[in-house]
Amino acid sequence: SIGGAGTRGQFTNTPLTLDGLTLVAGDRLLLKNQSTAASNGIWVVTTPGTGANGVWDRATDWDEDGEVVNG
Repeated sequence: SIGGAGTRGQFTNTPLTLDGLTLVAGDRLLLKNQSTAASNGIWVVTTPGTGANGVWDRATDWDEDGEVVNG
């Protein structure tokens, strides 16, 4: 779910693996075509998940409208 204490957004309960790759802290992920448009964008693995305790935060260089360009 998107939430978190910061205004940038945060996913919690994230997986340890995505598309067959094991995630580590600092990995950047591009999410697209999500059912909620606010979920799209670049995310950074803050805490790799081991079950349901993973955390991804919105990338700081992709968290404001001025930093996102169509096309």
